[in-house]
Amino acid sequence: MADASHLDHHHRRTAAAILSHPVSHNIEWREVVSLLEAIGEVRDEHNGKFKVAVGGETETLHRPNGKDVSEQMVVDLRRMLGAAGITAEGLRERQDLSAQPAAPEPSGHAILVINYHGADIYPTDATNGAPKRIVPQDPHGKLRTMHHKADNPEGWYGRIEKSWYAELAKALRPAAEILIIGNGKGHSNGLLQFTQYLAQDDHELMKRIVGSIESDDEDLTEAQILALAREFYGEAAPRDHGDGQWGEN
Repeated sequence: MADASHLDHHHRRTAAAILSHPVSHNIEWREVVSLLEAIGEVRDEHNGKFKVAVGGETETLHRPNGKDVSEQMVVDLRRMLGAAGITAEGLRERQDLSAQPAAPEPSGHAILVINYHGADIYPTDATNGAPKRIVPQDPHGKLRTMHHKADNPEGWYGRIEKSWYAELAKALRPAAEILIIGNGKGHSNGLLQFTQYLAQDDHELMKRIVGSIESDDEDLTEAQILALAREFYGEAAPRDHGDGQWGEN
């Protein structure tokens, strides 16, 4: 049994016209034949009659005098489409799926700074992989600052919920290359815990991690973050902001 997923755009459009209410009066015979050939077998009897086998049933259709099919033939065609498992609802669902935009390809660079207080994601301008400056916004919105639900000002000493790492991974998904800077030890080592999460639950994003840096400083400034990143990439040239300004959260 066929369904709408096997039909191309033109066939789905013809099927939708046949199944529409009220009955359409401008459905072309040639388009009907093409649709029937896609969902069954059509044999031209060369006498104006066509034998059509669809969904285990055989019908005889008469070629119309004009280019469009008659209202009675539309009724017959609806029955044949039903036998093939093609419904108006199925066509609408298929159309809704095809209308959804494809997910954008990952692009650009991001620096993730993570510790036992939370995490910050900094999109960056980069040349040959080396960050030049932290930019105020990425194409998907503002810079992300994510705190653990407990938000313990004295530090986090329990095990962080996996859902928090999943949310963090989702926020990083637009970036093609990700550098992680982390601080902490044991369960409070966010860098280690997050990469372990990715290794187990998000292999695709794990492939985009280009490296990691452990820092002894709990509260890095943007200048320190950039300096660590450029050192990682081997960038020794002085900072070049272009406009001389840092981006802000």
